[in-house]
Amino acid sequence: MYLSPFLQYMWGYGMMGQNDSETEFKYMIKKHQIYKTDNWNMLTVEVNGTRFVVREISDQWGEDCQTFLSRQALRHWAGEHFAAEHFSGTEEERQQILTNIHEV
Repeated sequence: MYLSPFLQYMWGYGMMGQNDSETEFKYMIKKHQIYKTDNWNMLTVEVNGTRFVVREISDQWGEDCQTFLSRQALRHWAGEHFAAEHFSGTEEERQQILTNIHEV
């Protein structure tokens, strides 16, 4: 049975009545924690299919959200965002953050 991508999406989230095991589509969002210093300073990456949603929460700026369509774009952003000349922490912390992003 052919279903258009929109119907697959709707079916996967249970918005259409059938839950056949053969035709049930599941979409899974996987969340990666890159760093967390306390409840107000953290960076997470959510992987939703081919999209990467980066949520940076800080006590100064609130929540900043970026969406990337490829791993290369995510890594490029991370390299610029956590550049050595702008990063306020130690070099080991910076390398750990970049390593965690590359493992996503």
